[in-house]
Amino acid sequence: MSELTVRRLVVWTISIVTSIVVSLGILYFFLPAVNPDPYAGPVPVDIYGWQYFFWTAFPIALIVMTILDHFVESKIWPD
Repeated sequence: MSELTVRRLVVWTISIVTSIVVSLGILYFFLPAVNPDPYAGPVPVDIYGWQYFFWTAFPIALIVMTILDHFVESKIWPD
């Protein structure tokens, strides 16, 4: 495997893991904070919906991947 392929795999892995962590943070910390119910707890992914979770995490992954692509020079996005 070439060095560029390894860099791309590392960038994709980091971006996907980061987006999942950020999305879970949104569900467990941000959504209860903006809920008008003062006793609202964290929102589990099952109640939020797996499709909504994907569409929350996917754009975050692309943003993180774009930033990492610039600094790591993995050339995922064309110049």
